[in-house]
Amino acid sequence: MLFLEEQIMEVQAMHVITGATGRTGSAVTNYLLDHRQPIRVIGRNLERLMPFVLKGAEPIVSEPTNVKRLIKAFSEAEAVYVMLQPNYIITSNDFLSYQKRVISTIVSALEQAEVKNVVSLSSWGG
Repeated sequence: MLFLEEQIMEVQAMHVITGATGRTGSAVTNYLLDHRQPIRVIGRNLERLMPFVLKGAEPIVSEPTNVKRLIKAFSEAEAVYVMLQPNYIITSNDFLSYQKRVISTIVSALEQAEVKNVVSLSSWGG
């Protein structure tokens, strides 16, 4: 019975990283992979996620406004690292509404996936 208990304790929690190819997201991703933690990486482009996939990460290709894909990505995660990128375009008249849509989508997905631990960082300073 002790052997079974030891095996159960070895099961590691899933971590999900949004913005995995960015500056802070890649640092978090590489740290977790270096410590042999199971992770899912979310990005808009599979090709850019491949360096992490080759190290053992599970890729999820999704826009930050796709609630169904994010719910799938966040499901059964112990923790999610949420990087809120500004998507700032100097000529955009829609910046604030885009940010609100992204935040609303991510919050909804986190709630529906019942994620208990979230770390959030915004690259928009003030």
